[in-house]
Amino acid sequence: MAAIAADSGNEKKWGRAVSFNLSSGLGYIEKARKVATNTVQVSQNMLWSTSKAAWVAGTTLLVLAMPLFIKMDQEAQIVDLEGGETSLIGEVSPATPKSSPIK
Repeated sequence: MAAIAADSGNEKKWGRAVSFNLSSGLGYIEKARKVATNTVQVSQNMLWSTSKAAWVAGTTLLVLAMPLFIKMDQEAQIVDLEGGETSLIGEVSPATPKSSPIK
């Protein structure tokens, strides 16, 4: 697999001295398998984190925003109901222009 190389200036630059054994092709297959496994694990972790974040956002919306939306809808219904009652009583609504008396 991997053999530790002899100490030289360039190889010790990052604190590791590693060279790969190129005599067998199995090293490449094992490296490819490790890369594929790591990619799958990272993808699964990202999916898990994203699904948790979506669940938190959805629950927060239900708990905090839905009561606000319901209350706003109730207020709008009350305003509409009050507007309808004033037109039944005969009061002039602000939307209709006042007529001036004829002289």
